[in-house]
Amino acid sequence: MWYYDEAGFSLTACVPYAWQAVGERIELESRGNQGKRQNVLGFMRWDGADFYLPAFEGSINNHLVAGCLRRFARAKKSRKPKLIILDNAPAHRGEEIEEELEELEKIGVFVWFLPSFSPELNLIELLWRKIKYEWLPLDIYSDYQSMCEGLFEVLKGIGSKYCITCISHDLI
Repeated sequence: MWYYDEAGFSLTACVPYAWQAVGERIELESRGNQGKRQNVLGFMRWDGADFYLPAFEGSINNHLVAGCLRRFARAKKSRKPKLIILDNAPAHRGEEIEEELEELEKIGVFVWFLPSFSPELNLIELLWRKIKYEWLPLDIYSDYQSMCEGLFEVLKGIGSKYCITCISHDLI
């Protein structure tokens, strides 16, 4: 079983609340989006032990998601059937997606849609939260290139340097 979703990263940092000494002020200059956004389409295995995370610039649409599902099926090909869990985002629905799902079923890859308005059931949301709020250092937000390099460094380290240890098998 695999969980799928997308996440976008821009120069607007995700800064969680932080403690600081009395009288000390922590500031991070906002650079705004400047029109650029690094998107990551992600597949995470149910136990958090394997990932497939292609990245790209541009908008997310049915065509892109259908192609990503196809590439994932080829990259993770095995004799065992696969189940991909995804939400009901507009980019996950449509004629091109339906056609792709029919083709994927022929090779043993099945898709199940979560109920509407239930992102908490998609375990890959844990990965996006860890990346945005814990693993990306604040100093990468100086410019778009640094942000992308920092993001790719984190993506390369997922499973070794960066691990999700809070997945409870009781929840699955």
